[in-house]
Amino acid sequence: MLRILKFSTNRSLAPQEGMKALEAAQDAAKAAAKVPGVKSCTLYLGSGALVFAAESDGYTAADKALADPGVQATFGRLGAEFGYAVSGDEFLLDPQQIYPFIQR
Repeated sequence: MLRILKFSTNRSLAPQEGMKALEAAQDAAKAAAKVPGVKSCTLYLGSGALVFAAESDGYTAADKALADPGVQATFGRLGAEFGYAVSGDEFLLDPQQIYPFIQR
């Protein structure tokens, strides 16, 4: 399963502050990738947003990531220091995961 999280801020960040926010986002991606069941978490820069794409074993791994103290701390820093909040959240499933539910 692939989960795509988009974080946006309504603040205007100074260049130095923007670099610190980017470093914090990289730390957040690393923290998420360490959670059991999460295969990878990659940070991308979208137009005015930070975009995280995480591949995991399923919803259980996604729930574990949300409960992980390291993930909470690093993503919390993005909100507390730089004003970032979730502006998009999508789950994309592998076709093999939905075949059993498709009527033939």
